[in-house]
Amino acid sequence: MRAALARGFQYLVGRRGDGPRTTVVLAGVWLGAVSSPMHDLRFRLPASPSSLKPPAAPATVTATPTSATTIVVTWSAVTAKGGIANYRVYRNGTLVGTPTTLTLQDSGLQSATTYSYTVSAVNSKGEEGHKSKPVSATTLPDTTPPTTPAGLQASASAPDMVDLVWQPASDPESGVSSYRVYRDGAFLTSSTATSIADATTQPLTTYTYEVSAVNGAGLEGSRSAVATATTPAVTDTTPPTTPSGLQATASGSDRVDLTWQAASDPESGISSYRVYRDGTFLLSTSAKAIGDSGVQPHTTYSYEVSAVNGSGLESARSATATATTAAAPDTTPPTSPSALQATVVGPRQVDLEWQAASDPESGVSSYRVYRDGAPLATTSAPSHRDTTAAPQTTYVYQVSAVNGAGLEGSPTGSVSATTPIEPDTTPPAPPVRLRIVPSP
Repeated sequence: MRAALARGFQYLVGRRGDGPRTTVVLAGVWLGAVSSPMHDLRFRLPASPSSLKPPAAPATVTATPTSATTIVVTWSAVTAKGGIANYRVYRNGTLVGTPTTLTLQDSGLQSATTYSYTVSAVNSKGEEGHKSKPVSATTLPDTTPPTTPAGLQASASAPDMVDLVWQPASDPESGVSSYRVYRDGAFLTSSTATSIADATTQPLTTYTYEVSAVNGAGLEGSRSAVATATTPAVTDTTPPTTPSGLQATASGSDRVDLTWQAASDPESGISSYRVYRDGTFLLSTSAKAIGDSGVQPHTTYSYEVSAVNGSGLESARSATATATTAAAPDTTPPTSPSALQATVVGPRQVDLEWQAASDPESGVSSYRVYRDGAPLATTSAPSHRDTTAAPQTTYVYQVSAVNGAGLEGSPTGSVSATTPIEPDTTPPAPPVRLRIVPSP
């Protein structure tokens, strides 16, 4: 008879009656021979390779909303042989964290939305236990509308076209999802961008525009200040010539200056120019030069310009001009040189040495040497030979560093040096009026 046996348990095998010796083999393992009339054989199968059981499911799981975008999940600790390595937190069935503590802050959620959470424990061998019962929580509603868009500009570029641009609004809880554009007080359209072209206008008509922002919770903010534009008449059917000679010059790190030659239109004249930066409409102007101050340091920009005539017809864009802004100016002076040493070489010479200063922005361009508080010399090397010293004189020296932006750092500590007396290198004059005096 065969029976399934479990490892890790003790079994008793008995045999009654006389007979030849009986060999006992259990589960393919030889256990012994039985020959006595009554022989009991006790044995224990070895335990399975892993005696660790998967941990139990965490109890007392709670989910608490703390904002419109955050829910905090907590649970009670689970104990298991070998310890708990970490916990796994699931949101709507998807793993969102593996903390080693008893709490998880789940961020980046949608406002006023319900989420379901379960938690499981993982033992030291990486075996995951059962998941807890699901708990649910709903994020708080976003009750604050977004800010108001600023800088609304309306420009009539054609009898049937008004271009609108504005600065973005903000909403820290649920973000800005769209903008609503109003014309003459009535809703016109929605847009996810910060600019639109109103192509439903009529010639020779003045329009007023307002813009508001809508957040992820559907809350609308206040409308912007009003911007107006008057469309031109439709008389000229020929666009103007293309502006030429466009030049772009970076003026420092935060400005690009543009100049170009005028376009012409013999029928209705030139009413404005449209400037494009990196292919996107930037602004309209009636001048033939602008300064673009909305640029970033150390960045290359490309520009184009077109002309718009009195009928609102736009020419082809000019050839592209590029400019690269400079790096941001260095406003931090260099470090101070260190380890200044003064070595007296002779009555009229003192040699100075020091360790170099540093400036990570524009580098060290030179060093200024001061003697007795007054400028003595400028050098690009971390050493100087003072050959203007006088004998038997004590001097006090300091050194400062100057960076590539011309900023001077703090001077070093003072060191002093005393020159020796100058040796007499002139022999005495020969004797004069030598007389020979006879000895008595």
